[in-house]
Amino acid sequence: MQSLNALWVYQSKFDQLVLLSEDSLALLLPGPRPGAAHTAQRRYCVQRAAMQTDTCGLIAMGNVAHVRTHGLEWECDGPMGMGGLVSSSNCMSGDSVTVCTSGDLLWTASVSLVDVPPP
Repeated sequence: MQSLNALWVYQSKFDQLVLLSEDSLALLLPGPRPGAAHTAQRRYCVQRAAMQTDTCGLIAMGNVAHVRTHGLEWECDGPMGMGGLVSSSNCMSGDSVTVCTSGDLLWTASVSLVDVPPP
């Protein structure tokens, strides 16, 4: 949990902080900045990394987030949060996923560090 907390604590110090292990990665997709309109959403295009498999997940962190995706096997369109919709075992259907969110999301993905092709 401390590693996940670091994504929030250090988000202003790095353009993008990624947690990486032998079999997974995680990164924060922050929602709209404080003071944004109540209906504001932030849009992301998440590109597949060379070491990334199809398996991925989106988890709302903190408050409920209204989420819309394009590029997942099971698209999300509506409120997401603990006690409700959690997309922890999804699959990318292509090389990128578009995510629109009204709140902070955790993007997770499975990776394979064996036989990663050179850039």
